[in-house]
Amino acid sequence: MIKALFIDDNPNFRQGVITSLQESFHDELCIYQAPECNYASHLLKDQVFDLIMLDIRVSGENGLDLIPEIRARSKKHIPIIVLSNFELPEYEDHVLNAGADAYIAKSSDCFLCISGHISHLVMQSSGVSNPVLH
Repeated sequence: MIKALFIDDNPNFRQGVITSLQESFHDELCIYQAPECNYASHLLKDQVFDLIMLDIRVSGENGLDLIPEIRARSKKHIPIIVLSNFELPEYEDHVLNAGADAYIAKSSDCFLCISGHISHLVMQSSGVSNPVLH
């Protein structure tokens, strides 16, 4: 089972993504929710996650500030997907330079993009070598 943490202060967006992903991945995915960075930090101290989904702005805080904390706490590489309403290319560059693995604009078909990343994780955890994402 893939254990994910979704950090976003918009409950409607968060629930929409979670519902969509749970329909696609059923019992293969367990998603924890954090509506603010402090709560996310608390969860990161107590849990080990396989995937982090993170908004750039979370309750007025910079969500990217969590990336070094995530990297420092984990012995393995945890994929970090940043979701944001900021769609300019310089934001994507900034996010990737901050240590995230992927940047997905919220206005895009983000469910499909996130699903591709999770499919990759599911295949890796089941021992499939060199999975191809579509």
